Amino acid sequence: PSSPTITVAATTTASNDSIHVFIQRLEQLLNKACEHCLQSIYNKTQTNLDWLQSYKKL
Repeated sequence: PSSPTITVAATTTASNDSIHVFIQRLEQLLNKACEHCLQSIYNKTQTNLDWLQSYKKL
């Protein structure tokens, strides 16, 4: 009678592990996406600043 309990416990642990891995991957993905967005915003801002500076020189 004790073996089904062990199976359930093992399955639960496996599920928790895969959920944990999934959450970690999701975090990594979000971090990459945020980095990418911030980099794009920074680049665009830099371009605009460069343009403004060259416009002022005219």
